[in-house]
Amino acid sequence: MLSKQGENIARLVLVPDEIPATSPLPTNYISSLDFRERKEGLQITAYSSLPFEVTPKDSDVFQLQFAKAQFLENLLKKYDLSQLRTPIKHVLAQNNDGGALLSLAGVRNPALSIQRKNDETIILVKVKSESIRRGQPLKISGKTKVSPDASALDAASDAEIQELNTLFPGMKEHYTGERISIDLQDADVELVLRLISEVSGYNLILDDEISGKISLKLVDIPWDQALDLVLLQRNLGVVMKGNIMRVASAAKLEAERAQLQKAREAAMQAKASLENLAPLKTDYIQINYSTAADFEGKVKTFISPRGSVSSDPRTNILIVTDTEATLKRISSFIKKLDRAERQVMIEARVVYATDEFQRSLGVKWGTGYATESKENEPKEQWRGRVGSTGLNMINTVNGITLGGSIGKYLGKDLFALDASLQLGEAKNLVKTISSPRILTLNNNRAEIQQGTKLATATESSSGGTTTEYEEAVLRISVLPQITPDNKLILDLEINDDSPKSDGRDIDTKQTKTKMMVNDRETIVIGGVQKTTETTGSNKVPGIGDIPGLGWLFKNTYDSKSKAELLIFIQPRIL
Repeated sequence: MLSKQGENIARLVLVPDEIPATSPLPTNYISSLDFRERKEGLQITAYSSLPFEVTPKDSDVFQLQFAKAQFLENLLKKYDLSQLRTPIKHVLAQNNDGGALLSLAGVRNPALSIQRKNDETIILVKVKSESIRRGQPLKISGKTKVSPDASALDAASDAEIQELNTLFPGMKEHYTGERISIDLQDADVELVLRLISEVSGYNLILDDEISGKISLKLVDIPWDQALDLVLLQRNLGVVMKGNIMRVASAAKLEAERAQLQKAREAAMQAKASLENLAPLKTDYIQINYSTAADFEGKVKTFISPRGSVSSDPRTNILIVTDTEATLKRISSFIKKLDRAERQVMIEARVVYATDEFQRSLGVKWGTGYATESKENEPKEQWRGRVGSTGLNMINTVNGITLGGSIGKYLGKDLFALDASLQLGEAKNLVKTISSPRILTLNNNRAEIQQGTKLATATESSSGGTTTEYEEAVLRISVLPQITPDNKLILDLEINDDSPKSDGRDIDTKQTKTKMMVNDRETIVIGGVQKTTETTGSNKVPGIGDIPGLGWLFKNTYDSKSKAELLIFIQPRIL
């Protein structure tokens, strides 16, 4: 609703289409407060025509009591007016048994100038030099309601809040305010800002320099965008603090920000100077689960130019000399890192097994040989086979001997595997070479090896003979890494060196792989084939040696057996 209040003055009131019947506003209420800096003191504008009275106080808190009235909920808080050039730095709005109460801290019995204009009560609090009382806290009396974030606003740094919340036109990328429509011609800038303040719910503080006229027609835009446009047109800026909106010239706010930045830099320099003058202390920090030498290099990044750090390997103590604040940071850093590392038990079974035993054991191989046909034409290819319980491994390249097949043992634990191995040995289907186990820390490599040394005799230049030894071993190296969800990443390196039939050469096989397995899950690595051929004959002594006739009394046989080297590895988190 737009109405004319005087020459060149228009008032725009935004009225909702329908006020919910469930929450009507009270008859006697104060809907808005406005604080403004004047030469004589502080001007308070209350949007209410209700009478008020001054409550006499002996202390340095001056109070205005609006009888039979109440402040709206969003006005109940402590207002920080330190940015205004007035001795009154804090105003507290509260509701008590007597009505709506305004408390002004730091003044005693000031002179008042009261002016009523339509629904507004303008109170000018004239402060004389003898009436100023600085630094007096506000006291809440009676049954009151105070905004819960008032104390948080007081605790925050005024310099930081003003610097972060000072906005200039064009700084905002997105507008989220309630949508409004304004159509005004030659209206006072002060009036337009008051209208936007009333829609936004912010309390408004205007600088004395704000003046002039503005014409605008805005339809269905966010109120914060309308504010941005008005500020841009008049070269103004705004400081948002709590629910208070202070509008001043952009040049003035820029100067204030520059002054705040200088004050902050000076404070930082003063803090650095105090740290340089702070006394040095020495702490002896015991390292429990690592070495002091390891922490020595990490702690040096915290040491100030006057500090020092050293370590004692005999007692595993870190010796740090620095200021008390630096020592606290170093102590907190060490507590987070100096923790007991989790351990992993690595158990292995190394066996030679026949094909029949492998089929009965239940091994889900990650790679295999498959045959497909298309239009009656056979087609052979190597591919990975992944089941619901198998390992998803990279396809194996043809020709790899060790590690050519990597899979997963489908048994639940090693007890079932050991029982199967014992049964296979009884049937002469499997031969267990070794069953090693080793305990290691997380992210530390564990190594298991078993084999023999081959002696090789060589002749020296002097005519003598020297013997050299070469190792032919089976070596299993595992680096476990525990993931946050208690799985294990295994970095495996396996070497299988075996002597050839001539007894002098060594056949070397090696594989490296990295995989993720569950805790207590057993993986199987195979691919090394061992073939044994046996030739012999049986005959009747004497008669079997007669030429021609002897074939009737003797027979010959050839046997060929094949076994594969299988390595079972099970990691277990302790």
